[in-house]
Amino acid sequence: MNRSDLTHTFESGWHNCRHWLVLAWMILSCSQGSVQAQLNVVTKRQFLEFGLVGGTMMYQGDLSHNYYFYVNYKPTFGGFIAYPLNEHFSAKLMYLQGYIAGADSNALEVPIQTRNLDFFSDIHEWSIQLDMYLLRFNSLKEGSSSFSPYFSTGLTVYHFNPMSTFTDPATGLDTVYALQPLGTEGQGTSAFPDRKPYMLTQVAIPLEFGFKFTPVRYLAIGLTGGVKLTFTDYLDDVSTTYVNPEILINENGMVSYLLSNRTWEVTENGEPLALGNKATRGGADSNDYYGYLAVTLSYLFIPEYKFNVSRKAGIHCPKF
Repeated sequence: MNRSDLTHTFESGWHNCRHWLVLAWMILSCSQGSVQAQLNVVTKRQFLEFGLVGGTMMYQGDLSHNYYFYVNYKPTFGGFIAYPLNEHFSAKLMYLQGYIAGADSNALEVPIQTRNLDFFSDIHEWSIQLDMYLLRFNSLKEGSSSFSPYFSTGLTVYHFNPMSTFTDPATGLDTVYALQPLGTEGQGTSAFPDRKPYMLTQVAIPLEFGFKFTPVRYLAIGLTGGVKLTFTDYLDDVSTTYVNPEILINENGMVSYLLSNRTWEVTENGEPLALGNKATRGGADSNDYYGYLAVTLSYLFIPEYKFNVSRKAGIHCPKF
């Protein structure tokens, strides 16, 4: 092979090799762009926040007496799942289970003590809420605040069932009765056709405020509290007036009457006070409400992996 043939062979080989190098570069560019696109899809997917709630629940109504406010506070616990929409808003689904109670025996006024009504009820609630952070909050992103106060509202569906314990004076045995089926204020009687049995599952408007901070990445601790504005005055089964004894006994039963007018348990002679249809039993001018104060502990979970993805690559798949 002479010099000219060798030169021609080299130039031909380089020409073919150059095509292969260009093709390899294009494949690498496309692959990198594809990988980057996949990573971008993952990073754009919002993380989920799983949390636990523990604290205390209280209620305000006809049988709550603020002189002994601490006796109205009962334990509550639950959990939530939150989906951050951005660094200022987060959609949240929360469940809470709590306990509320009230008794006239905690009042200071003698007339209220003589009324002698009491109740207790479990609360089961499911809420869908929008948390609104006042500061940019994202514990997964550098530069965002690790602390932020927030406000929350939405819609709550809750279930309650007011009950009371009746002690039989003859036997001394205690029996727990659900109050709603008894119609203690004449619900279902001919004397009060407009008084219908109240629903035990209802809706409320939550108004809550709290703050949250992240001591370490992926972990958030907070304090939250608020009220649930209900549309009922019967959380405690007390709202309007007494009912004439003969009507309540004949139509709703003796137990209904004995738990409607419980003055007989505290009078000296053991006889109930004469309280009929027009005698005030509760205040119907405002609805009852309940609220809670709790600590939250949550974990921020990212599907598939937990690391920050690098910035977008400067190499793009070439166009043809």
